[in-house]
Amino acid sequence: MGAEVINGPSQLYRHFDANGVLLYVGVSLSALGRLAQHKDSSHWFPEIKSVQIELFSNRKEALAAEREAISKERPRHNVHHRSKAAQEIEMAKEGEFTMFGAAR
Repeated sequence: MGAEVINGPSQLYRHFDANGVLLYVGVSLSALGRLAQHKDSSHWFPEIKSVQIELFSNRKEALAAEREAISKERPRHNVHHRSKAAQEIEMAKEGEFTMFGAAR
């Protein structure tokens, strides 16, 4: 995966339960593909009753929106209290992907 893919369009997705409670917020190149992964790896997958997908022109914008959504909307199954250092490391990694075109 090259820099053009990492920096290309990305999707912010929100998973909700039957009562409209926000379960999880994430970013992916393919929210529906990621949903299939959650089916295999997330104990809370059976709770999902609806998915909302928001499109962004690049991954950096989607990641910023994800951080804001997790902070403000407090989804039940996201890690809520990430340290500032962890956030800065994540942003630095994104810069490395852009600069060198490396894949995750």
